[in-house]
Amino acid sequence: MARQSLTEKLEARGMGRRRPPLGRRLVRSIVFGAAILCVFFVGGFLIFAQQIASARPPAYPRADAIVALTGGSARIEGGVELLQQGAGKRLLISGVYAQNNKQSIAAALSGESEDLFRCCVDLGKTARDTRGNAEETRDWARLHGYTSLIIVTSAYHMPRSIAELKRELPGVRLVPYPVRRPGLDLGDWAQRKEVFRILFEEYLKFIVAFIRPASS
Repeated sequence: MARQSLTEKLEARGMGRRRPPLGRRLVRSIVFGAAILCVFFVGGFLIFAQQIASARPPAYPRADAIVALTGGSARIEGGVELLQQGAGKRLLISGVYAQNNKQSIAAALSGESEDLFRCCVDLGKTARDTRGNAEETRDWARLHGYTSLIIVTSAYHMPRSIAELKRELPGVRLVPYPVRRPGLDLGDWAQRKEVFRILFEEYLKFIVAFIRPASS
């Protein structure tokens, strides 16, 4: 019987099969990589949404000062309440409209004491977005020499706010104090389109804030 060639032996053992074309292998690699990224993206969103839905403010927060980021009355009310309780020495309300002043804000908060606002509240009027809030807070904290801050904002807004603030204030201890927007129940985010949309959009913004270089 004729002696088998090396190629015939390899084919008999399944070792001589031709590799798929390079183009096909590249497509497979791209599809596999996209699937992995998709899994991480979806999994990250589920973790993000669940953490926000279960977020609660600390019982007895303490820091040098307090920062409330505008975007809802609950945020300002939360900051003022913490100031009244002595959780911090001073309060910055960041992102205030130019036409607003301490008197109008105090009056909007069920006639809050104007004396408290005159002595211990500062209004930041340069910030127009979360990144601006972080820069405004940075300048204010450096001016007063604060090394720890309680951050008051909506629960869904907190992750992005902390990411931006950490970039601007790397040496400052940040204490998250999430508040709830009236009428917005985050517990059933998977069943309500409005809440799902808010969390998903915030998740995308958080990713951008998290990966954005500090120098940009």
